[in-house]
Amino acid sequence: MKEAIPIHLAMGTFDPLSHTGPPPLPYELTLKRYPEDKPGYYIVQFKGPVLKQWKEAMAAKGVTILDYIPQFAFLVRMDHQTRKAVQAIHSVRWVGIYQPGYRISPDLMKKLSEKGEQLIEVIVSIFDGEDVSSLKSKIKTLGGNITEISPGGGKIRLAISTNEIADLVCLSGVKYVERVPEFKLSPTSIRRRAE
Repeated sequence: MKEAIPIHLAMGTFDPLSHTGPPPLPYELTLKRYPEDKPGYYIVQFKGPVLKQWKEAMAAKGVTILDYIPQFAFLVRMDHQTRKAVQAIHSVRWVGIYQPGYRISPDLMKKLSEKGEQLIEVIVSIFDGEDVSSLKSKIKTLGGNITEISPGGGKIRLAISTNEIADLVCLSGVKYVERVPEFKLSPTSIRRRAE
């Protein structure tokens, strides 16, 4: 039996080559595949501690390497043909779609399980190189009310219905969606302010 090499994401930890594989996700938070003529976002996991030449071999195939994911994995952008070439690299252990269900913070996922439609504030992180103006118009089409965009356009803050979150995380270019933190005064801080 081969040694397990788990991938650690905010939504959970899994070994993609175990008998269970990646955790099951709701249908609406799953992509079967990207269109063949357009790039998509994938996780590429290597067989062990990543060597420089392994990354170079992947980049030489036309892959844009974005972020490291423990263990021995990267979030990348590539098209369907490039994916096939990457899967054939000897040092690559597994290639899988960066599913919409992986892009939701655990507390937001919990909020979605509650009954009834609610308006919530979220922060959307966007992949480098994405067309922010195109994403803005798609967010508005979903009924999202954009309240702030970070310098450089890497994050968008907006209010949106919980019923539209699944469609929001399925938008191409969305890296991660989390709730805007709700700061509450603790009884201790209230007493200190009163003193």
